[in-house]
Amino acid sequence: MSAFILTSTSGWAATLMIVAAVGLTYLLRKLRAADTQNARGTYMARMQAHVWVGVAVLAATLIHFGASMRPELMRGANGLGLTLATVAVLVLVVQVVVGARLNRFPDHARPLRKAHFAAMLVLVALIAVHVLLNSPMGIRL
Repeated sequence: MSAFILTSTSGWAATLMIVAAVGLTYLLRKLRAADTQNARGTYMARMQAHVWVGVAVLAATLIHFGASMRPELMRGANGLGLTLATVAVLVLVVQVVVGARLNRFPDHARPLRKAHFAAMLVLVALIAVHVLLNSPMGIRL
């Protein structure tokens, strides 16, 4: 498989999985509100889908990150976009660690949930700018 196809496919797959992970959170929260019996236990069990999508996002991102480190793909790339993408990878690693802590210690989750939400906002903004600056479909500065 060519490096360009692998880079494009893994990058867009990671982006779509982030959308799915965020969407799952809100969908599962609505389902939790409708579930009156043992809401805490069933909610945490349902959140496993969100957790696994988050891990898959990290895997696809690391594939994208590794595949894109080729001179022929780096030529003409926007430096700011690449810097923001690198920061996004670091934020994503923090996001997965915080998510794992939330999953493991749900009773002490309020401050971690706020950090997880804030990291999601930062991650989405970084990815959006990276796509705009470095995607063939984005803008060229």
